[in-house]
Amino acid sequence: LNEDMAKRQIMACADAGAEFIIVLVHWGYEHQSEVDSSQRKYAEKLIQWGADAIIGSHSHCPQPMEWMPAQRDGKELKVPVVYSLGNFISAQDRGPRMLGGMMHITVTKDYQKNTTEVTEAKFTGTVTHYDSGFSNVRVYNLADYTDALASRHGVRSTTPSFSLDYLNSLLRDVVSEEFLEG
Repeated sequence: LNEDMAKRQIMACADAGAEFIIVLVHWGYEHQSEVDSSQRKYAEKLIQWGADAIIGSHSHCPQPMEWMPAQRDGKELKVPVVYSLGNFISAQDRGPRMLGGMMHITVTKDYQKNTTEVTEAKFTGTVTHYDSGFSNVRVYNLADYTDALASRHGVRSTTPSFSLDYLNSLLRDVVSEEFLEG
């Protein structure tokens, strides 16, 4: 992570008149569902420089999400920080790495107040599924995934407990209820 470059890029976007700045960050440690202190410190800096939403990657499994406070033109705002979406599609060989997701962020512009802010952020879980030998790799929404599919997943050779309950439990352990759809 190059702080000087990130700061310059965010400020250049703001100077060019961007109304909303989303920062995509490659950070943290692989295969860790916990957020480390350096990620939180960096998120605070990105927000201070002008980031309106932060979406991270690199861990290969979902990490927590939170709202962080921000000041924009004297107004208190909340910035969604998604530390990692996990894998969207992969052929990795451990159960937690099969869970990923997509963020749905609603950005609202108030023309009378001349403000733009996030009014909702929701996470949709996804599952990478493959057959034995890492064949036929595909992605399902977690809501559409079934126990029958999970029972045939190729990852069961290294994660025998892999099931729909396993995935839902992982998701609930990492993503707080306020960010989950439905």
